[in-house]
Formats: sequence, structure tokens, C-alpha cells
Amino acid sequence: VGATRGVVARAVVIEAILIAIVGVVIGIPAGWLYVLALDATFPDLFTAGLAIDYVGIFFAAGVTILSCLLASLIPAYQASRSSPLEAMQSV
Repeated sequence: VGATRGVVARAVVIEAILIAIVGVVIGIPAGWLYVLALDATFPDLFTAGLAIDYVGIFFAAGVTILSCLLASLIPAYQASRSSPLEAMQSV
């Protein structure tokens, strides 16, 4: 009785995707503020002006979430194959 292999694998993948989404939600505004702070601190740094490309931001966010999804597949597979009793034993 307990979680099936599919439930365990799904939990690992969902956790990885949620962590990626939180990283994107925090990282995009932080990066934006960093660029604005650089522009305010060093006005000659961006000689051609400052333009933020929304397509690039959404592309980077999508690639980040997709790569986290792909990177979580092997740990999800391994977690679904391990015995719960072995996983709970201390090292």
C-alpha cells in the first residue's frame, strides 16, 4: 500500500517544474532590475540605448522550464524504481 511508481515519478517531475517556475518568476524581474540598475549606474554602458526583448524573455523562460523537465526525468525514473524501505533507512 502507498504511492505507486507513477505517483512517485510524477511528484518528482512536478516538483522540478514548480522549482523552475519559481526561478523564472524571481529571475526575470531580478534580471530586469539589474539591467536597469546598470543603466542608471553606468549611463555610457549601453551606448545604443536599452531595449528589452519580450520574445527573448519568454523564449528563455520556456527553455528553462523545458530543461528542468528533461533533467527531472532520470531522477523521477530512479525514484520510482527504488524501494521505499531502502529510501527511508539512514545512511
